[in-house]
Amino acid sequence: ERYLLITGELRFRAIQRLEWTEITCVVKENVSTRDRFILQIIENVQREDLMSVENARGLFDVKERLGREATWEDVEKITGISKRRRQQFSALLKLPEPVQQEIVAIDRRPSKNEVTEKHGRALLLLNKVPDKQQKLLGIIKDKAKPITGDDAITKARQMLGKSDSSRTFSVKYTSNE
Repeated sequence: ERYLLITGELRFRAIQRLEWTEITCVVKENVSTRDRFILQIIENVQREDLMSVENARGLFDVKERLGREATWEDVEKITGISKRRRQQFSALLKLPEPVQQEIVAIDRRPSKNEVTEKHGRALLLLNKVPDKQQKLLGIIKDKAKPITGDDAITKARQMLGKSDSSRTFSVKYTSNE
């Protein structure tokens, strides 16, 4: 008999390289094209090395494949992604396409000049002012020393004339005397 591999291709290749002759697997019969596609998208969305924008597009693909009656809650449950995380991914699709393409870094500590998802969130703050958005993108990419996502968010708020409330706090001292 022949089988169609739906998910686990990387694991399957590793098993072949190890020259294993037996593995434990799940065999499903009569999997519809729709369900097969959804399973494949879910596997990709759950991969840690997938870029954030690709994750967002994958989530929209899952929702579309589930049909009109599907809710975002259904997608979150199926993929195992929280509502907040799904919203973070989806928000990146509001960036202009050229900016989306710049978001390539997957690590929390990017290499020099790489644009991370968190940088993308900073750039989202400037979506209504494209000239400032491009300026910040230039700062992120051209800085001699990499700028963190948090620093980029602070810079975006400054460019909008807003204070960075997430970094300000007050301390009240009381005396027992």
